[in-house]
Amino acid sequence: MTKVTFRPNGRFGNNVFQYLATKVLQQYLPGASYSFNAVINRDDKIFTVTDENWSETLRQLKDKNESILKYNVYCCEGYFQFNDFIEQERDYIQSLFAVDNKDILCNGMSMSSLAFFVSHYNTPFTDDDLVVHLRLDDFIMDGKGSAVIHWDSYLDLLRQIRPQFNGKMYIIVDRLKYPFEVAYLHRFEEFKPEILSGHMIEDFARCFWAKNIVLSNSTFCWIPLIFGPKRRHWFPKNVGIFTNQRFDRIDDQSIVFETKRLTF
Repeated sequence: MTKVTFRPNGRFGNNVFQYLATKVLQQYLPGASYSFNAVINRDDKIFTVTDENWSETLRQLKDKNESILKYNVYCCEGYFQFNDFIEQERDYIQSLFAVDNKDILCNGMSMSSLAFFVSHYNTPFTDDDLVVHLRLDDFIMDGKGSAVIHWDSYLDLLRQIRPQFNGKMYIIVDRLKYPFEVAYLHRFEEFKPEILSGHMIEDFARCFWAKNIVLSNSTFCWIPLIFGPKRRHWFPKNVGIFTNQRFDRIDDQSIVFETKRLTF
């Protein structure tokens, strides 16, 4: 029997992209089963899918090229953060976000449990509110650099768009761990935001239900918009911080804003 799997690498957001790539491959492998981080046997005939060969592999599968169909295990080892296949396969990808989908996404998390929590989570957001997602904490890269977007990038954008919304402004941010995060949030004082800082899956649900949202450069906040309906959102310009990432928008509704990195 043919099976598809992936090797989890990184945190939750990375794992979901790896899962989505694996499931898209499964679509084009008739009869293939999905397994999270599957055990591969010595006798298996393995094809390893990487960021580098992803596009060609998918093309060959769609073309039913016999040379790519001779394996019994297809193992994804990469990040697969490419918006082209996400947009092309959007309907199928959204169908995966369902309570009856028992697939494992990452250690300790199934799609079923994620979809159940999100579908039953209540947020205070209205159509007139503006929500901002910030990614701080581990994006300081352990002192070896920074992937954090400079606060000026957000402030410049918010000064333009905040007057369009008569409701509240909310900031979603992971639980604060470092003094620099508190100082960073203080930069937004002029907008009098309500800060929402909770459990990871709670923050995921908040992003899913936000009607108008400014996104950070984190896969974590992109995924709720991939799974959910189109809505008004602002997407940070990809400035090449992560070299294996070719993700420039969520969909045709994305409004891209200029960004620069915060240095320490």
